[in-house]
Amino acid sequence: YAVDFDGDGKRDLWNNTVDTIGSVAHYFQIHGWVKNQPVTVRARVVGNDYKELLGAGMKPKQTLDQLKQRGISVDGTLSVDLKATLIALENSQNTEHWVGLQNFYVITRYNHSRMYAMAVYQLSEAFANPSALN
Repeated sequence: YAVDFDGDGKRDLWNNTVDTIGSVAHYFQIHGWVKNQPVTVRARVVGNDYKELLGAGMKPKQTLDQLKQRGISVDGTLSVDLKATLIALENSQNTEHWVGLQNFYVITRYNHSRMYAMAVYQLSEAFANPSALN
């Protein structure tokens, strides 16, 4: 998956950050990254119908509309036809619910852990918006 992103004739993932970042982008592209689509969004759950979806796997298979029918809602203006999967992440205080989209699934093609994929996503958000950390 390594690419010579800076065009110097070498694919150098250890010493060339341009090649490293370009190679990650190449890996994501090959595995189905959707440009300008969110990775994940926080979800709210009500009732108990949503619990059946917690073991459904990482691949987005249900539409947001289908998730809504199970008591799962998200903020924003995402298309109701967008495929998603429900993710539950436990921390020391509670369980957070998220809706994973295609790009979340792509991150899990490298490492299948939901926690890993969420850490990658949240770290990327911190890099993109460093002022939000204050």
